[in-house]
Amino acid sequence: MSSALAALAEVLTVELKLNPRTTHSAATSVTSTMQLLIPATSWNWPTDTNGTSSGALYDFCSWMPESASAAQPFTPSTIRFSDGYQQFLNGLRIDGSITHALEKFSDDTYYTTVLYAESGQPRQPAWNISQFPQAWLADVSGDPSTGGTIHVTLPTAGEPGGPADTTCFGLVSPDGADRPAPLSAGPGQSVDIHADAWGQISVRPAGWYDGAFLALRSGGPFNPGITADQFFGPNGLLRNMLTGLCVALNPTVTASVTADFATRLRGAREAGSSLRVGGIRFDSFQVGTRVDPRNGTVQLTASPTSNSPHPVIVGAIVRRVGNRI
Repeated sequence: MSSALAALAEVLTVELKLNPRTTHSAATSVTSTMQLLIPATSWNWPTDTNGTSSGALYDFCSWMPESASAAQPFTPSTIRFSDGYQQFLNGLRIDGSITHALEKFSDDTYYTTVLYAESGQPRQPAWNISQFPQAWLADVSGDPSTGGTIHVTLPTAGEPGGPADTTCFGLVSPDGADRPAPLSAGPGQSVDIHADAWGQISVRPAGWYDGAFLALRSGGPFNPGITADQFFGPNGLLRNMLTGLCVALNPTVTASVTADFATRLRGAREAGSSLRVGGIRFDSFQVGTRVDPRNGTVQLTASPTSNSPHPVIVGAIVRRVGNRI
């Protein structure tokens, strides 16, 4: 992740952690790593009802995060957190406390029917969130105290321009291909991201998971051949856990970029392409031509094309698990 993206993530973390506006969502505070979501995704999950959960909620929350590093964007691994937890329980030497934990894990009360349009409706270990989009939108609607602008000063050194580099800006073609647009070197560059509301939404496993028990038994004793490193090491099955979402309502962007970058962006723009800033995609964006004589920058603006309320997940809160907390 480039230094410009790292600067954006750092400022967003501080905003969500320290600004009392974001506590309106009744979510947990940011005490763990905040990772940018690239690309950001619409937060349009339906509200859970009658013991069911949407496939969108379950798939977002249940995969163990690949990393807990602030230098990396949020990336799910190929391991369900509940599968890793079950293997942890099965790997412990049996005693009364293990038996109780296994009973809780198997209790269907803590499971949900996951609704997938393209398949059946399997029962899976449930995940809970502090608010669903509909309730959050009702809470923040008409309350200007929940909104605000985050200002990010971009590094003067620019960004590397290799095809594998994740840059602060990118052009997304109509077929979804993301082409990095590395910043040019120059002073005075910045990004202002405004949202009508910012919020944190806590994420937690249902009663099948016992965090206190895991912390107590993270060092074993384990069955022969099993080690703590298999669960909590660098490639462990339980090394990280998703604990929250960072959401923004109707985000817009105003940026100051070098004239060279503006020229390259205009030249690379295709018909129907959208602009990515951080992880947020904008179908409507304008690149100015007037150069600020003070620092040689040009203004860039981007906004949603729809007037309908549009909450997006811009980041995820991840923490390390077990004996490495």
